[in-house]
Amino acid sequence: MASSVVPDAQVEGALPMSLNGSSYEFRVESSVPVVVEGKRFRLAVVSFGPFAVKRVRLLFVGMGSKAEQSVVSEAYPLTAAPSSELIALAESFAGLSYQEKIRAVYRWMVGNIKFTGIDRQVEGATYALSKKAGDCTEHMLLAGELLARNGVQVRRVFGVAIPRLSRRVSPMFFHDWLEVFDGEAWELFDSAYQAYGASPDRDYIGFYQREGELSGEAFKVNHKAIGVFLDG
Repeated sequence: MASSVVPDAQVEGALPMSLNGSSYEFRVESSVPVVVEGKRFRLAVVSFGPFAVKRVRLLFVGMGSKAEQSVVSEAYPLTAAPSSELIALAESFAGLSYQEKIRAVYRWMVGNIKFTGIDRQVEGATYALSKKAGDCTEHMLLAGELLARNGVQVRRVFGVAIPRLSRRVSPMFFHDWLEVFDGEAWELFDSAYQAYGASPDRDYIGFYQREGELSGEAFKVNHKAIGVFLDG
């Protein structure tokens, strides 16, 4: 929707990169011209007038799994000033084997950190540990911190966790989770929804990795007069 005439409207989005923790190839189809460039796609919505609304059909088609470029993820951005409680908790897993650390951190998160639902404000790992609660972002940050401090390869992911009976991407399905390397392959790790390795009732489609700052957008537009709304 636009509040003024926009002569050459474009919408850019992130191309899905993973399915249920594994790298996956997707093709994008649309009711308007689409160009794929690397990990992003661009839709040419063309011109439309003030307060006009255009519906654009966007379809992600799964093409199959693809080989990982590397088993080494980016250096995990650890908390700069962790609490003594966080340090002590991380050290409590130190005597376990690599795979045991992953399973033990998952069990601890599920058993000790309450999932509070969606909260738009990022509080961080230390906050989640002190309150023993947090939304999906806090679950991701605290679990990632505990795993990374124990030498586990971790990557933070933003995407959608879609119930199996649904085929529409809706804002209500936006979610943060982890993917962990178990020594052989990358696996889904989501203590918020209590899913490790696979979920019995959701498909996890990752759009991009949350590296460094927790920033990034699933969709961007080239003009401030345009608003994008998902019709889920």
